[in-house]
Amino acid sequence: MASPDDTTHEPNEAIERLLRAAAPGPDARWAADLERQLLPARSSRTQRWRFALGTSVGLAVAIVAVTLAGAGPLASGGGDDAKAKPGCETVFVTEIRPTGQLRRDADGTVRVETVRQPVVREVERCR
Repeated sequence: MASPDDTTHEPNEAIERLLRAAAPGPDARWAADLERQLLPARSSRTQRWRFALGTSVGLAVAIVAVTLAGAGPLASGGGDDAKAKPGCETVFVTEIRPTGQLRRDADGTVRVETVRQPVVREVERCR
């Protein structure tokens, strides 16, 4: 005699079909609304940002390529060097010049007052 543990249960196909047909599923309209909320369509704003980013990256790559080739604004020796001419030197000169300052009066109004102050500037002196 077979013990209760040794019994095999054959699946009842009719019950299985009934259970699969009755399985709960989301409402199609609800699922579509949820998908629209979670995955919005690409806007033109997103496309503009992508275009701007792509253009910027392309321009940067072009500048680096031209620089590596030895031309362009970033190449060594490509710009004007800031050097004094032979026999010249840059000196700092202090001059007393009129400058404008904002002053607040006792009644609270603000006015511009001209004051003479020392001003330092660079000058190139050649011999």
